[in-house]
Formats: sequence, structure tokens, C-alpha cells
Amino acid sequence: MNNAFPDFPESDDLSELLSGKVEKRELPMDEASVRGRAAGGPDGYHYEPCSKCQGRGKVYSHYTGRLLGDCFACKGAGKKAFRQNAAKRAQARQARAMKVESGVEAFRQEHADVVDYLMARAERWDFAKSLVEQLARKGSLSDGQLNAARNAMARDAERAAQRAAEKSAAATNAPVVDVTKVVVALETAAENGKKKPMLRLPGGYVFSLPKPGSVNEGAVYVKRGGVYLGKIVEGRFHRIRRECSLEMEAEVVRLAANAAEEAVAYGKETMHCACCGLTLTDPVSIERGIGPICAGKYGF
Repeated sequence: MNNAFPDFPESDDLSELLSGKVEKRELPMDEASVRGRAAGGPDGYHYEPCSKCQGRGKVYSHYTGRLLGDCFACKGAGKKAFRQNAAKRAQARQARAMKVESGVEAFRQEHADVVDYLMARAERWDFAKSLVEQLARKGSLSDGQLNAARNAMARDAERAAQRAAEKSAAATNAPVVDVTKVVVALETAAENGKKKPMLRLPGGYVFSLPKPGSVNEGAVYVKRGGVYLGKIVEGRFHRIRRECSLEMEAEVVRLAANAAEEAVAYGKETMHCACCGLTLTDPVSIERGIGPICAGKYGF
């Protein structure tokens, strides 16, 4: 094959060339100079081998070893010219990094609320992400960027206040529900060893209690067909507007006030236990709407 890698002798086994098993040959000094391997130059510039092509000036395929053309980074020269040597450039990079770091710290101290706001939203908002990247790259934000961030903060605060007001109004206007009978039945079942006590009522409505230790402990969950409709807290039903219509809300209020009677109606109508959901076969259980075991656990 052709000598695709000028630094290596010819070999028919490309894997040997790529694995480094074939020894390199030393280039003559004049060729090394052409490849940019000299430490410096008489014109005052410092010449170093191109890191993209390792000083070859050519680019080769990593898979086939075929020549692709001149290196785009050094334009085929194999070397790059710098006004300062590598050590001074490294020092300059370090100085810039320290300057940026100190700038970020100063900016954070002056605008901590903005930085926290952007950091909290950078993963899911491109605008915040771009500003965080700008801050990390330059150590500060422009006045326009800072104003844009603060405007976004103000809009979010306004929306949060509006949502809080709507939530407060909804809580005040939430219908009163007498859920005493439901709570007594479910808590009695839990005390009697029922792990997930539920009460099934006509229309597919299901009442249940939160898990022990839940932030909603003391509430009663309401579902229908597996869809969460809302919860009853301190005697008021707080519905999910997108899922629970006003007609469904009224039905929840009616069912909760007559839980025991509605549980019996559910069992007779569906032939399934209103507590565990199993099919009822015994005539007495069908008439009662609840199986004998559940009747004992739920206190019916």
C-alpha cells in the first residue's frame, strides 16, 4: 500500500500502523523544520506542530488510513505560528480563567437572586441556559441581559401571585362536603389491617385515604375511572378543573354525604363489593352490597 502516514515506514498491515507496533523513523532536520517541529523561527514567531494533524499537514481517515486532504487547521503547513511560546500562553489562559472566576463571584454577590433564578431554570429553558453559559464564559452579563433576566423574574413572580390568588379563591369557593361517614369507614378498615382501604360508590367514584406520612394526610382522595378528580380537605372538595366538571363535583358532594347507603347501592347495581371490588355471589352479600369480610373491616 502507499505510505499514507509519512512518519511511518511502509506496511501492508494498517492495524500495525494504527496500534503503534511499527517504529517511527526520524525525519531529517530540514524536513522536521518544514513540518513545524522547530521550537521557534527567525521571524519572531513560535512555531509548533499542528495539534489536529500532529504536524503532518495532511488529514487521514481513522478507518481506512486514506489521505483525505490538507489539514484545515494549519492549511497543510503542519505547523502553527504563535506570538508567544506555549508556557506564556498557558499562563495567559490561567490568568483569564482566574479573572473570569473572580468576575463570576463578584457578579453573584451583587446579583445573587438573578444567578439563582437562572441556575434553577437552565436545564429546561434555553434563555436561562444561554445566560448561564455567558456568565461562565465572560464572568458577567451585559446590562441588557441583566434587565431581560429581571423582567423574566418579574413575570414569573406575577404569575405565581396570580396562581396563589386563584388557588385561594378556589379554596374559599370550594363546596362543603360532609365526609364524616367516608372517613370513619376508611379509617376503621385501616385500623383492622386493610392496607389500601377504598370505598366504591355509584358512577365509578372511588374514595380513598393518602398513605401514612403523606403531606395530604387527613384528606380524602376522589377518583373516577382511575382519573384523579381532587381531594376533600377540612370539609371542602377541591376539584381538578380539567378533570372534574361542576356536575361531577355535585355528585361527589352527594355521594360523600350518604356513603353507607351509596355503597350498598353500588354493590347491588354492579354485583361487586363496594370495598374490595370482588364479585358478590352470596345473596346476603348482594343484598348488603358488601362482602362479609369487608363488612366487618369497614364497620358496616
